Amino acid sequence: MKKYLGVVMFVGIILFVTACKKEANNINADVHMPEQTKATQNDITQAPTEAKTQPSTETVTEPQTYVLKEGVIDSNPNVWGQRYTYIDHFDQEFSMVLQQNADKTTFDTTRLKVNGKKYEYYSEDGSKLISKWGVDVSGYQGYINWNKLKEQGVEFAIIRLGYRGYGQYGNIVYDTRFKENIKGAIDAGIEVGVYFFSQALNDKEALEEAEFVINALREYEITYPVVFDTEAIDASLNPRTKDITRDRVTKNCIIFCDAINEAGYKSMIYYNMPWCAKMLDLEKLNPYDIWYADYTGVPQSPYKFSMWQYTEKGRIDGVNGDIDFDIYIIEE
Repeated sequence: MKKYLGVVMFVGIILFVTACKKEANNINADVHMPEQTKATQNDITQAPTEAKTQPSTETVTEPQTYVLKEGVIDSNPNVWGQRYTYIDHFDQEFSMVLQQNADKTTFDTTRLKVNGKKYEYYSEDGSKLISKWGVDVSGYQGYINWNKLKEQGVEFAIIRLGYRGYGQYGNIVYDTRFKENIKGAIDAGIEVGVYFFSQALNDKEALEEAEFVINALREYEITYPVVFDTEAIDASLNPRTKDITRDRVTKNCIIFCDAINEAGYKSMIYYNMPWCAKMLDLEKLNPYDIWYADYTGVPQSPYKFSMWQYTEKGRIDGVNGDIDFDIYIIEE
């Protein structure tokens, strides 16, 4: 019996030592993770300089957003292609893929001057003012004394005409103060354009929105653009457009603007930098004018625009609270 027990104990010891060696090898494998794997994780979370400068033939169909430490334009090719950076409304810096075939901006910040509340843009030799100063408004501003705005130099106003609701049925309605605002601005001698806030999900709805706007404008003389406004909506509101695609948004812009142009008005598309970078195919929108929103002091967009919304925190006599200020380049 003793001899038998001795054999059993010997075998048990051998099995225990073997198991310990195997576990030790597993631990070492975890500790010595290949450097290539760790670099891949850093590329996504930290965007180190090395990752931007190494050329690659990898094809990425969906642009990835990551933070860049410096530079406005990153001209070095990487796995995503050429990139540019921008600062969002929360003061965070992001990088996006440059849409190579989209029309690029010719805006020269050295020709931009600040005159009190106004931003002004001048000809290349500095001798001629080639911009107009204006506001954009909706029912949120409440009552507006348009004569006071005129007295302070406001030259144009882009007024919200209406919008499509967020809900399942997506009913189209007028802005609560559209008729009051457009009459007040025109009577005060301020040039007027309008915008419509879209929630269209298909061709039919985009055209329906355009036809609503055209019918509403028949009794007014407007000289500034009719703008298609498409933006990101807070997901907590469960908007009907929560699953909308980039291709769908781009098609909606084209359908709306073409209908507006055919009716004899001048169309325009409104966007900010995050929305255009992620949700618009700008090459397909080259034929249309752009109204660009950016509150960082100078336009960051690498793409063309003719109107710039430069603040949402403007203050002016005649309006109780904040108002958006805009500059429209009328000659270039």
